[in-house]
Amino acid sequence: MTFQLTRRALLQGAGITLAGSVCPLTAVASGVKKAIDAMPDMYWGACVVNCGNRCALRVFTKNGQVIRIETDNTSNPCCPQPYQLRACLRGRSMRQRLYNPDRLKFPMKRVGERGEAKFERISWDEAYQLIADNWQRILKNYGPDSVYINYATAQQTSVSGSNCWKRLANLTGGYLNWKGSYSSAQITAAFPMTYGRKVASSPTEIAHAKLYVSFGDNLSVTRISGGSMSWQFLQAIEKNHVKTIVIDPICTDTVAGKVNQWIPILPGTDAALCEALAYEFITHNWVDQEFLDKYCVGYDEKTLPKSAPKNGDYKSYILGKADGVAKTPAYASAITGIPEETIIALAREMGTTKPVFVAQGLGPQRRANGEETARAIAMLPILLGQVGLPGTSSGMEECGTDWWPIGIPRGNNPVKASIPSFMWTEAILRGHEMTATHDGVKGVDRLKNDIKMVINSGGNILINQHSDCGRTDKILRDTSKCEFIVVCDNMMTASCRYADVLLPDTLGNETEDLVGNGDSMGETAFITPIHKAVNPQWEQRST
Repeated sequence: MTFQLTRRALLQGAGITLAGSVCPLTAVASGVKKAIDAMPDMYWGACVVNCGNRCALRVFTKNGQVIRIETDNTSNPCCPQPYQLRACLRGRSMRQRLYNPDRLKFPMKRVGERGEAKFERISWDEAYQLIADNWQRILKNYGPDSVYINYATAQQTSVSGSNCWKRLANLTGGYLNWKGSYSSAQITAAFPMTYGRKVASSPTEIAHAKLYVSFGDNLSVTRISGGSMSWQFLQAIEKNHVKTIVIDPICTDTVAGKVNQWIPILPGTDAALCEALAYEFITHNWVDQEFLDKYCVGYDEKTLPKSAPKNGDYKSYILGKADGVAKTPAYASAITGIPEETIIALAREMGTTKPVFVAQGLGPQRRANGEETARAIAMLPILLGQVGLPGTSSGMEECGTDWWPIGIPRGNNPVKASIPSFMWTEAILRGHEMTATHDGVKGVDRLKNDIKMVINSGGNILINQHSDCGRTDKILRDTSKCEFIVVCDNMMTASCRYADVLLPDTLGNETEDLVGNGDSMGETAFITPIHKAVNPQWEQRST
């Protein structure tokens, strides 16, 4: 049996002892009592901004105010798991966000032109009525598929957040949904076309490799918390001194850490490098022909159907039989900016070292035709037969625990249509023309309506995170196209400027909630309570 003595318990025990003493120590006892009274209360919370991690926080309050925030300090000395879920500086600075002067304080409605950020304060009852009246009007005039709940990732809790809006919309007839994401739309589409589904190994598997090669995978910045992939990555490469090669246009924090080699590359040219590596694998007979024959279709002509065009296989393309251009290191060097001899040396290292773990971050696929970049990188472990073995992966980004906590029930959406998350501005302009074939619409062959109402809750997608901000601004300012916009947030973001009704949301420990692990926590799986530590300062209300 173990007993954990806390500072408060120690002081209380000392106070009782001194109070019962025959010695005249009332002044000391009084001092102990004051020390106990001065100690803050502690509540568990979490950082729920969307880096893919959900780090635990300890929130200390005094007199109804958060006075400091610390991170997880719990651990089990008997075993290495669970990891301490230590927050990075962003999580530890949540008090600054809580008391930021840009916090939205009251419900407001637009009084100027849309986009001018001219608002006046209104009551919550008036805000509810404005939203209800416009929502009902748009449902009556256009139908539920003209209501769009925008992609947003800032509300990662299980109870509050955009799921509440989706539940409400489903109860009123449904809404136009989105698919994909701003983070990983291309790789999410590409890998099922290559492997049948998105699948990869966890960071801890790197410890069993002899060589780790990554493309644009900056774990030390993008997955920075103490319990997530960056920590597991460092532990893995240190465990067995895995040789690490990072291919990235930027000398990132990951590169500046403990990697063995950094190969700078011109942005967007990863596929050309992969083709040259494949050329070296093939011409030096480093490919795993037995693996390719047994598990793959399309590497060479003998695995293609008879109806396939001549030289339509991957090998013929790489060797130049399909288009007359052999994908040699010299060919790739002119495109990528990587010296020819560096490409040859990298190919030899990968082709002759086993096991090799190949990974990519989400940066390389965030471009036009990024699906093909993702698939080009995936071909490297496939060619080498380095898939499904200890110390190997699929070429995707390292995976997290395949477990998601259940949030508030949304119900069923009667509207079956969904659009790519990046195409919502097009759906405002020409939704009725958008089709499955031309625009990637899912669930229906063609949309019936343009988007007439947008609910943007917990995200800055309306303008800040979307592309072509000038064009987007012009679209949003035209109230004859999108007739009504609701924004719910806790800060006056750029997206808030375009709201017709602006709602102030709670933040962090201003409400009770739960949060589970995100997709960047590696092998960690958990649920963290968010306890209400303080009341909202103004008129904020939880979503």
